[in-house]
Amino acid sequence: PLTLPADAVGPVHIIQTYLDSPPGTRRRVRSWSAAGSTNYLFTEKTKLADGTRSESERFVTKAEYDTLLLYADPTRVPLTKDRWFVLYGGARLEIDHLHDHDLWFLEIEGIHPTASYTLPVWAASGIDVSTDPQWKMSRLAKQRAEALAATD
Repeated sequence: PLTLPADAVGPVHIIQTYLDSPPGTRRRVRSWSAAGSTNYLFTEKTKLADGTRSESERFVTKAEYDTLLLYADPTRVPLTKDRWFVLYGGARLEIDHLHDHDLWFLEIEGIHPTASYTLPVWAASGIDVSTDPQWKMSRLAKQRAEALAATD
């Protein structure tokens, strides 16, 4: 397990559910719970012709969240994770622990995608999987669903 620094903020408990989506688009909803409060977030990511993607997010009400869950992608299971935040080197680090997979992920936010960045010592033993499609959360949700179906 990863030992987080003392200044890590969290955890925020997240349940991430992928929704049925048209080709080239990935939609999901998340519930975020911390300090006795829960918020709900809808995200849509669309692949663009130049190989990049656009991303839009908006908060939704509990009623909208519940309605969106009716459109959950049946080929993917919801992912349950805890997230911590650390400010380091001018960036915000988001550290996720996926419960069902017992995996840790670190995402760097707030710097240009091509900028060089040195990870803090406590995270330096990790490997960069940011461009490896097998480590995308949507793929992990699908693999987990397949593994569960195989045990039925």
